Amino acid sequence: MISKIKSRLKIKKTAGIRISIPVFQLISRGNGFRDSQNWKEAAEAYGKALQLEPSLAHIWVQLGHMRKEQGDLTGASCAYAEAVIVGEGDSDALAWLHRLFSHLPPARRRDILSFLKRTIPEGFSDEDSIQSAESTVVFDISDLVSYFGHARLPTGIQRVQIETILGAIRDNGAAVQICCAIEGRERWLRVPNRLFVKLCEMAVVSGDSRSRDWLDTVNALHLTLMFSEPLIFPEGAVLINLGTSWWLRNYFLYVREAKSKSNIKYVPFVHDLIPIMTPEHCIRKLTQDFIEWIIGVFAHADAFLVNSESTKKDLILVAARLGYTLREDQITVVPLGADFRKPGVDDLSRGDLEKWHLAPESYVLFVSTIESRKGHDLALAAWERLYAKYGSRVPRLVCVGNRGWKNEAFFRKIENDDRLKQQVLILHGISDSEMSLLYRNCLFSLYPSRYEGWGLPITESLCYGKAVITSDNSSLPEAGGEFAIYIKTDSVEELEKAVEKMAFDKAARIAAEEKVARGFRPMTWRDIAYRINDAARQIAMRPASTRFDGYAAVPARCGAWYPLIANHDITIWNNMASAEIFRRGLGWSWPDNRGCWTRAPGGDLLMAPPIQAGIRLWLAARAGKHDVNWTVTNLGDMATPPMCLSGIMAPHERRWIPLDVDAWRRNEILTLRVHGARRDGVLDETPDLIAVDGFFLCDQTEEGRMAFLEAASLGCLDQFYAYRMGEIA
Repeated sequence: MISKIKSRLKIKKTAGIRISIPVFQLISRGNGFRDSQNWKEAAEAYGKALQLEPSLAHIWVQLGHMRKEQGDLTGASCAYAEAVIVGEGDSDALAWLHRLFSHLPPARRRDILSFLKRTIPEGFSDEDSIQSAESTVVFDISDLVSYFGHARLPTGIQRVQIETILGAIRDNGAAVQICCAIEGRERWLRVPNRLFVKLCEMAVVSGDSRSRDWLDTVNALHLTLMFSEPLIFPEGAVLINLGTSWWLRNYFLYVREAKSKSNIKYVPFVHDLIPIMTPEHCIRKLTQDFIEWIIGVFAHADAFLVNSESTKKDLILVAARLGYTLREDQITVVPLGADFRKPGVDDLSRGDLEKWHLAPESYVLFVSTIESRKGHDLALAAWERLYAKYGSRVPRLVCVGNRGWKNEAFFRKIENDDRLKQQVLILHGISDSEMSLLYRNCLFSLYPSRYEGWGLPITESLCYGKAVITSDNSSLPEAGGEFAIYIKTDSVEELEKAVEKMAFDKAARIAAEEKVARGFRPMTWRDIAYRINDAARQIAMRPASTRFDGYAAVPARCGAWYPLIANHDITIWNNMASAEIFRRGLGWSWPDNRGCWTRAPGGDLLMAPPIQAGIRLWLAARAGKHDVNWTVTNLGDMATPPMCLSGIMAPHERRWIPLDVDAWRRNEILTLRVHGARRDGVLDETPDLIAVDGFFLCDQTEEGRMAFLEAASLGCLDQFYAYRMGEIA
């Protein structure tokens, strides 16, 4: 137990431990069971080894992993805590404790917090906690915090965030705050400016994400967030999200909370609309999640930042298809044509190319995640044609990037063609210094993408003075300007001719490089930061959006079914929306495929039913794996005694709870709180006690009542889906 572990904080790691043969054999046995995914036997072997030699921090971590795989989260947290003790703050163990934290019961969380608070390195206290009363800009770095949990050197989107926020701090640090939301806290949390600056300074120094100084700093951030009080936004502040928030499922619930309490303005940076504009190149889940996110964006945003005129045009188009009208002055374009060469990167010599069996100017570089949208299939087709003409004189194609999705045909074609195996080299896990080496010594670069929000590899290639061949669609002409060589989208013939000319016409290639050298001038990151911060200052002076002001009651109509489930659509349509917007407060988990589970002290629903009399609301609720005492209470008017319904639900039971809207509403608004508690009296606050599947409003006419009862009994409520009713295919 954690309480026992805490009493052993004075135990120190023994230097130069010699592992005895029995301990070594037990560890080897555990490793074998681990590799065969026999978690139980592996845990037993590691446990016996630790009984003989308890000072092995890395084995405590392995024991934690094995317990976690078996679902024993409390036991796993104890093993990780032991690793922290014997390893004198072992970074791996701290990181795993942080990841596990949000999945532990509340009592265990308190034990973990009490234990971890003693492990925060000195020097990371929030010395800048006193903020200026005139603070107006708050940057959300939720996805950056997640990124730093597994990586270090910033890429494009991370670099945008870092440079912009650092620029804002340099210009007026007292008026800038940084925040995030993390799993397990379900609140906005403030990130100390000093700690953020230290992280950013360290991030660009090295690509070593396992170094002790880096891990200590990242752990200090995570621990600080776990202990910090919820952030209270300055009144009227502008919340700017420069990254993406698809992974943070309750994100817009947090935005609504801040809008309601502090009258903030929410401004997202929309980098692209790829899952909607080209869904054929995305996996289904990504498209579903993106649609859910963009619906929330349009419902909550007061203004927008985008990276290109092309993205701006697409944003206006998608908004119109969803039933929203965006004005030109609501969108600020901030092109990302900055210098992506990272400072402090060691210049490797040309001889280092030999490890990939490459020679200078013997290859063409294609930097991109390997997925169908990027045009790798076009490149293979062009190389097949060129090889038929020139044989081994054709330069090699070097593809640098991790595997994405829908790339099976690409890899299958290479595997089945011996010539392509020789001509195409695939690299991944490339460091910044290696990337610089590859760019500096390539003949030219290639980027035949079918759609982009900007096109960072184009800018990157031009920064190195290299010619780049790219497609003529979306934002790519903005990224390449007059310096790129353009081909018609999806044209293998044009790609072949362009590659042929640049590969075999040295004069043409040199002319293209000289044009880049003479005229291409990337913006500085300070320029980009200034444009974003200037936009934030202007937005702060505008009146708040009247479309949605946090907790304004959203109208709900009769004869309609409002499901509280995750989005399953992969296309958008007019007036598409999500019933999650009826959720109020932070007492909810994110909707899943069956409904939306409540947290303690209960989930609130806020709506504006029709004014007409005689309306009944049918609330669909379900229980989790326990017998539950459920209650539904109305809120909103403290002068009037609350209405309340209660009852008992068996495990996994689903039932309809009817409410008389006339009796329950207050000032034309209906606010409900749904709460569940275990019947056995166990104070279990985990969000699996009671869920809301959705609700249905119907009038008390015989026709309306019968239509609802028939649809509910036959399981065909979807025909009354609120946002689809009246929709024309």
